[in-house]
Amino acid sequence: MNFRTGLLALLSSCCLVAAVRESGAERMADLLQKLARETRQRIPSDLDTYNLNSASAAYLRAQRADEKAPIRQLQLRLQLITQLLRAGQTTEAIEELLQLESLAADQTLPTRFAPVLRDLFGLAYLRLGEE
Repeated sequence: MNFRTGLLALLSSCCLVAAVRESGAERMADLLQKLARETRQRIPSDLDTYNLNSASAAYLRAQRADEKAPIRQLQLRLQLITQLLRAGQTTEAIEELLQLESLAADQTLPTRFAPVLRDLFGLAYLRLGEE
């Protein structure tokens, strides 16, 4: 009987350890689910990001209309084009780029903006090809 009692005690202790491990695994799963929920709440979805870029583009349009300094208007227009591209408004970005190109032909565009303008044109037409 001693052997049998000892064996039963050993088996019951193994079962208790397994039960403790399961509850630990369940606690870890609950913790991971909680962390995933909190992360999703803090990080905006792609749709939220597009909406923020669209709102930023609208703000930049209004700011550009009020701006009098030509160099600042140029900077705002470049920022606007970038936000339009990020918001998925590719045709509007290309229209802005074409307007900017015609303005650049009429006025002397600072040389530092020429590569930026070329890169934005390339990106815009690549995005248009993706659509």
